[in-house]
Amino acid sequence: MADVINGTPINKLPAATTVADSDILVIENATKTQKIAVSTLREQLGLLTDEEYADLLKRLQ
Repeated sequence: MADVINGTPINKLPAATTVADSDILVIENATKTQKIAVSTLREQLGLLTDEEYADLLKRLQ
């Protein structure tokens, strides 16, 4: 498992204050380390994009 990225322990990396759909997140379980795009995670969780949310608000007004 990869608990070091570019020589820096994961828990020592700076925190992200914003995320974009094109950003990549690291997923680690007991046997492997994988990646997932924020857009894919959002889709899997059934969450709206910022654009979809704004459009929904406009239609509700």
